[in-house]
Amino acid sequence: MSSVTDNGTAQYTINFSTAMPDTNYVLLGTASNENNLVGIDGHPPSTYSTTQVDVRIFDASNVGQELTNGILNVAVIR
Repeated sequence: MSSVTDNGTAQYTINFSTAMPDTNYVLLGTASNENNLVGIDGHPPSTYSTTQVDVRIFDASNVGQELTNGILNVAVIR
């Protein structure tokens, strides 16, 4: 990842430093200083491209609740 753009409450654009060969990848999120599971979903619809991905990150143990504290880690797996 080269950078992350905050697009508003729990909505982010993750920019890649090197373009992916295709859009066949997944995202895995974890958080520290949180007692809950992290979810990454497509609401509003996620946009996957070879150079970036738009996502919403939320508290999966309380569906619909955005994360408000903690350190978020996102891994891109291909």
